[in-house]
Amino acid sequence: MSEPHPSLEDDFDLILLGPMEERPGSKPGNVRIRVTLPRHQPFHRIKEGVLEATEAAEVPSGSLARAMYGLKRALIGVPMASVQAEGERLSKFKALAILSSDAISSVAFATEAILINLVAAGSLYLGLTLPISLVILGLLTIVTLSYRQTIPAYPSGGGSYIVARENLGILPGLVAAAALMIDYVLNVAVCIAAGVHNVVSLLPALQPYVQDRMLSLERCPDGMLGECFYQKEMPKGMPPGTPGKRIKRSDGSGKSTNYVVGGALATQLALVNLGSIALHIMGSRANSPRRPDWVCFDLDPQSGKFSDAARAAFFVKEGLESLELESFVKTSGSRGIHVFVPIRVGPDADEVLAFAQEFVGRVAAAHPKELTVEHSIAARGDKVYLDPFRNGFGQTVVAPYSVRRRPKAPVSTPLDWSEVKPTLNAATFNIRNFEKRLKGKDPWKEFFKSRQNLKDAWRSVKTL
Repeated sequence: MSEPHPSLEDDFDLILLGPMEERPGSKPGNVRIRVTLPRHQPFHRIKEGVLEATEAAEVPSGSLARAMYGLKRALIGVPMASVQAEGERLSKFKALAILSSDAISSVAFATEAILINLVAAGSLYLGLTLPISLVILGLLTIVTLSYRQTIPAYPSGGGSYIVARENLGILPGLVAAAALMIDYVLNVAVCIAAGVHNVVSLLPALQPYVQDRMLSLERCPDGMLGECFYQKEMPKGMPPGTPGKRIKRSDGSGKSTNYVVGGALATQLALVNLGSIALHIMGSRANSPRRPDWVCFDLDPQSGKFSDAARAAFFVKEGLESLELESFVKTSGSRGIHVFVPIRVGPDADEVLAFAQEFVGRVAAAHPKELTVEHSIAARGDKVYLDPFRNGFGQTVVAPYSVRRRPKAPVSTPLDWSEVKPTLNAATFNIRNFEKRLKGKDPWKEFFKSRQNLKDAWRSVKTL
């Protein structure tokens, strides 16, 4: 027989005994509890009269039980000590926000899914919208009343399992806990499905602009609010056979970069899976990487106002029209505007860059109060910077129809020139509503049919 554990104070109602020992309390009313002590100390004293169970008290006996215990620890983690529980409680404001967001998200997804199915079923069934909405309102009322009853009855907190178990029994408690777990799983599944659907719905529109082009990736593995980074080298984990293009670096190191070549559905889905939010593309195709098929002008308002970029875009458009060049415009998905000129494949990237530099220099000189080509950010003031360097070899620009890592997840949206106004809010084109825009007329429908000869424009640019 092992030595009995020393008892606590006589007025303490928990008495620790040796394996085969029983002993009543020394005072009337004390509770006698049998605690079998393993070889390792299962308790340690936090302070006088307070004990905390150590890991030895938690580990079950038996190989299967121990295996299950280890799996639980791996999936859930180490149990929290009781003395730590107080510090883990949420304030009323935080708890209210969490409970409200959970309820609202569930109701929002349910309502959206119901309406989508009713629309798909036909106009005859749209009359069911009001009755279904009333039922949902009734369910929300029931949830609200149950909260009002539960919170006063369980001021220290009570989940669905605890409330159901104490009032209805163990089996209803388990059913309530299982239902809540299913609700959480479905919520996560619906969120993921909605996000993938929104991204995938853009792929048909995005595909012509990434087809056979080298991609530079903006990866956010932890989501839009997490840490992000840019990556040119093809990531590990891409599907076997993913097209790539190896290009020698221009830094004189002799090294090369193996770029992902876009266009294939499997490639684009794999990039989504790797957390690639925005796609940045070169102006040339993989079969002729030094010969671009467009000229791009990046209009960056130093004031941060999209309205300034919109006004500057018309100065650029006017200059291009004087060279008899047709241009296409899109939002950058941020604060700026991109103006594209589709050209016939032929000129080298250095020639295209030289043309772009000459052009923006002359346009800026014609409108010195609004535009600038200053390299120094400090020297630009609040003017709109006309950036020609997206045309340099190996440089990229965010693709049309690419989602940006910005509030509301805006989309870099091709526009008709008639839509470009100082009052336009570029963030209104975002991933939540963009599917509706895709059903309308494509303002860039003729983009790839409008290839122009840059040589004639190059001869005329110096006369601007």
